[in-house]
Amino acid sequence: MRQDSRIVITSFAAPEECKNRAHKQLREAQARIAELEVQLRSVPRHGRRGEGAHYAADIKELSDEHLDILDILDIFDAKDYDHGIPVEYKGQPPAGKKDLTALVNDYRSSRGRKPLRPQTISGRLSEMQGPTWKLVHCYPTTVQLTDPLHYEFRSVSTPLWYLTEQYSLKEFKK
Repeated sequence: MRQDSRIVITSFAAPEECKNRAHKQLREAQARIAELEVQLRSVPRHGRRGEGAHYAADIKELSDEHLDILDILDIFDAKDYDHGIPVEYKGQPPAGKKDLTALVNDYRSSRGRKPLRPQTISGRLSEMQGPTWKLVHCYPTTVQLTDPLHYEFRSVSTPLWYLTEQYSLKEFKK
């Protein structure tokens, strides 16, 4: 879903009395360059932050990765923001606390499955937060603009994930 803007410059005003050969060649080169098509990079169109993955509607069935994450959120009773679990703690985790990455990987290793990276877990959570599934939610966090030129943001506070009411209404088969 990427849109590109295109601008074509078709005219160029060059002085008619170019007597110097180098000056004339320079003007001709500038005129050719001006006639080339200029393609501008546009920002990909997607929903606001926190609305989930835009491609979530294409997912017809939840994978083992999705189901393992849902199991962990359910086992640890993450049913609201106060009981939410972060994907990964920045720095040292609080005493006695584990992040979702560690919990899911412990759970998966006990079942003989490969561990997941935090980015993979974030991706699966985002897919389940999308408009089709709406199984999990992440409380909006405070963000800081790190690169104004490219509009890159970084979370300042740790986002906490929890199950929605929609999760209790659906039945999942393993």
